[in-house]
Amino acid sequence: MRETRQRIDVTNYHPTAIAVEVLDRIPVSKNADIRVEFLTGATEPTSKDFEGKAGVLLWRLEPAPQQTLSVHQAYSIQYPLGREVQETD
Repeated sequence: MRETRQRIDVTNYHPTAIAVEVLDRIPVSKNADIRVEFLTGATEPTSKDFEGKAGVLLWRLEPAPQQTLSVHQAYSIQYPLGREVQETD
């Protein structure tokens, strides 16, 4: 099993609230023996498979002036022992 955790911070330095969209992606398995799962503590995305693209996640945020908002991205890749997982674009 492999886990990935990251935090994306968005800070608004404008005098008014602004709309921000954050895009990120997670791996998508083409093999039934390999599972990709969200981990506890991950920020639920506004949209999964954004614009029909598998694994692309979208978060819509609207930070107030001088406010920092964080998106927590966390997922695991589970695969059978003795197998290697190769990530490709």
